[in-house]
Amino acid sequence: MKKILLFVSLMMIILFVVGCSNDVAIDDHQDESDHTDDVHDEPKPVAEKKVEAPVKTITPPAPEPTPSQPAESSVKEFTMTAKQWEFSQRELRVKQGDTVKITISSEDVTHGFSVPAFGVSERLSPGKTEVIEFTADKAGEHSFFCNVPCGSGHRGMKGTLIVE
Repeated sequence: MKKILLFVSLMMIILFVVGCSNDVAIDDHQDESDHTDDVHDEPKPVAEKKVEAPVKTITPPAPEPTPSQPAESSVKEFTMTAKQWEFSQRELRVKQGDTVKITISSEDVTHGFSVPAFGVSERLSPGKTEVIEFTADKAGEHSFFCNVPCGSGHRGMKGTLIVE
């Protein structure tokens, strides 16, 4: 029993010494170019090749004006008043694409000015002037009206915006 214990202990010591050893086996069949003996070698410059590719310029065609967007647009200005139970102008006429600028005021009570086709809705307080501006980009006849209940003739406060 002592011999077996001595043999196992000796084997463990040998394995420990061999396992902790720093010697590394080197394969003799490796190419010498794979070894790096000097860490401070300068890298060899790599030859650069310049390749010139032909340049092709693509010019997009000029956009043509469409019937829904005229080539020229302008600002059309109107001055209006709202009073018991009418607007001073019942018809406004512009060209499609024009910027419409309406300067409007209420002379008596609170009124409103709405053109739903263009998202316009403005509250008009008495004695105050409001400036409403939008682009008339939809052709046709569009209603404008008072959208704030202002008395018995409220339903008659309307007009037409004609976009040609």
